Order: sequence, then C-alpha cells, then structure tokens
Amino acid sequence: MAVWQFLAVLLAAVVAQAAPNSRVIGGQPTTIEEYPSIVQVEFNIAGVFWSQSCAGVVLNNFFIASAAHCFDGRNYNPADRRIRAGTTLRNEGGVVVPVLREFNHPTYGFNGNDGDITVVRLGSILNLGGTIQQASLMASGFVLPGGWPVTAVGWGTIAAEADLPAAVLKAVSTQSVDIDVCRQRYGSLASNPPVTKNMMCIGNLFEGGEDACRGDDGGPIFYQNIVTGIVSWGSGCGDRNFPGVSMQISSYVDWIVATAV
Repeated sequence: MAVWQFLAVLLAAVVAQAAPNSRVIGGQPTTIEEYPSIVQVEFNIAGVFWSQSCAGVVLNNFFIASAAHCFDGRNYNPADRRIRAGTTLRNEGGVVVPVLREFNHPTYGFNGNDGDITVVRLGSILNLGGTIQQASLMASGFVLPGGWPVTAVGWGTIAAEADLPAAVLKAVSTQSVDIDVCRQRYGSLASNPPVTKNMMCIGNLFEGGEDACRGDDGGPIFYQNIVTGIVSWGSGCGDRNFPGVSMQISSYVDWIVATAV
C-alpha cells in the first residue's frame, strides 16, 4: 500500500475512534469574525501530520471546552492534540497552542454518551482579542424549549454520505427539538444510547438537512450568540427522523466554571 493510502486509512480510523457516533449539514460559509469563540481541535496522525477532527470553544486564556470523546480513547495522548484558534480556514492560519491535559466530566463513560464534555487545559497562553474571544455560556438550569432558533458552527463533513470536511468555517441555522420528542425518536433504535436530561437536540424534523456532522464534535450550538450546547452524537447527519444530539451546557456550566480556573 502506498504511503499516502496508508495515512488516509489511518486518519479515517483515528477520527472514527475519537468520534464513534459523531455528528455542518445544510450550512453556509461564515467567518471566524462572526464566531470568534470557536476553535479547531487538531489530531496528530501517526506522528506525521496534523488534521482538524473536532472543535471547541474558548473559556479563557488557558482553557477550552469540547466533547470528552475528542480527548479519550485507547491510544489517546494529550501530546497528540493541539488547538488552532482565530482562523476561518481549516488547518490553516490563526495561532496554534498545545494541549497540556484534559478534564473529562466525571460522569463520562457511565451512561451512554451522558457527560460527553471536557475542559481542556492548554499548554501555553491563548491571547484573547479580535478573532479569539471568550464564549458566553448558557446559565445553569436553563433548558431550551423545542422550536427555538439555534445555530451549529464548525468545519465538519458537509454531506452525510461523504467524508469531505469543509475548507472554511460553516454555520447552519436550525431549531431546537423538544427533548421528549428526541428521546422518543432515539428510543426506537435499540442500538443507540439514551437521550438524557443533560442533552439537547437540534434539527429540522420536517425536511431534515440541517445539522452538525462528523468533525463538528465538541463545537458549539449557539442560541443568540450564547453557547447552549456542545456537539456530541447522533444517528447520521441531518436526518429528519433523528435530530443531532449535544450536551446541554446549562447542565454542566457550574462544573465548567469551577474546572477552568
């Protein structure tokens, strides 16, 4: 097998391991100036090159929030992750900082995908300002009702049937889905983990085609420029029957604030 073929296969395997059920579909190109709190999480592939595979949001100069499954796995090592901030382009521009360690939520791994959220300590300071800004987080206890406007942002796969990531930052406007409806939908799939009270769902239940997708994991779901969710998992991407599932920030915000100090 040629070297480039081997690396392509290895890259796919690493991404799959980091995001086994990961989940912008139907979006439009945007810029980092519009969403300066989002960052790229890059994976080191076989010690040869780096590639964006997840996303996150800036908490302060030394911490970001992301999905726990992006910082976990059999071969996980903090040295194999780094953060790229302040750029619209995937894998290009901005500033790059190393990862020192992760603080995955203590409930992660005990109830399906519940607790799939992490606070990541950076190995060097992230200078805020301009295209790198601190995220605003939803208040503790606030549950977004179904039918409210939300926006998913990221560099993930642009089509559910392909593994082609976006070259530039994309955003899709959609809506929140009532958690009971979401739970009922996923309850019909015996192989899927439960939808818990610590999660939120998004998507278009009538036409589909609006969602986060592979590579958007750990990235933000915004409600009026406030981070209300962290992309976690789902069945497919943009499926009208199965909304995308994120960790609900309001369930974890007290822990996030206490950890990111």
